[in-house]
Formats: sequence, structure tokens, C-alpha cells
Amino acid sequence: MPFQDIEETEAAPIPRTPTRLERWVRKLLFEDWGLKLLAIAITVVLWLAVTGQNQPVTLRVSGVQLNFLRPEGLEISLVG
Repeated sequence: MPFQDIEETEAAPIPRTPTRLERWVRKLLFEDWGLKLLAIAITVVLWLAVTGQNQPVTLRVSGVQLNFLRPEGLEISLVG
């Protein structure tokens, strides 16, 4: 191979080492794919289980007296 001047060829850029923040973000986003997929699957299953309850469970007990206690000076009014 013949001798080449540095000025005639393009110099390859020197790669820099990633900063601590860049290493942390890369680790957060690209490592442990199995655990991340498992977490997403568990989240979706729980979300579907909770949102699948259309009818709230109510219990009606007859013969129970209910007394409301309210502080003095409290007024309840309907605006509409």
C-alpha cells in the first residue's frame, strides 16, 4: 500500500466513552428485556381484571338505622 498523507484522507472520528448518564439510560432502556416484558404482562392482566368489573358489589341491609353527624354551621345546598 502506498504512503498516504493524513491531509488527503478523511480521519476517522475518535469514539468517546459514554457518560455515566448515557450508560444509565442505556441500561434502563435496553437491558433485562425478559423482566420488562413480564412486568408489562402482569400490568395488562391486572388492568383487565380491574376494569372488567362492570357491576359494583353492593350489600343492602334492612333494619339498620343510619344517623348523619354534621358539624354546626355546615350547610348543604344544591346548585343547578
